Amino acid sequence: MKAAARSVKTTGVVLLLIGVSNTFGYLITLYEVADLTGQLLAGISTSPWVIFLLVNAILFFLGTFLDMAPTILICTPIFLRSARSTA
Repeated sequence: MKAAARSVKTTGVVLLLIGVSNTFGYLITLYEVADLTGQLLAGISTSPWVIFLLVNAILFFLGTFLDMAPTILICTPIFLRSARSTA
């Protein structure tokens, strides 16, 4: 019973995280945060290597405060558009 209770708790946390990140992704799309971030990164440099290093630095900074799964779920919709525009 203890193992089942722990697995239900873990599953609930994961599903809550996915639901909140889905809502967050919708808000990012609604307020065009990805476009603004892409314009900001393109304004700094047009070199794909510089943008790659900037994204890595931002992810490194966020990784010190957030767990891996929330960081991926939050940052992927933001950086995906800028990664496509520089490729």
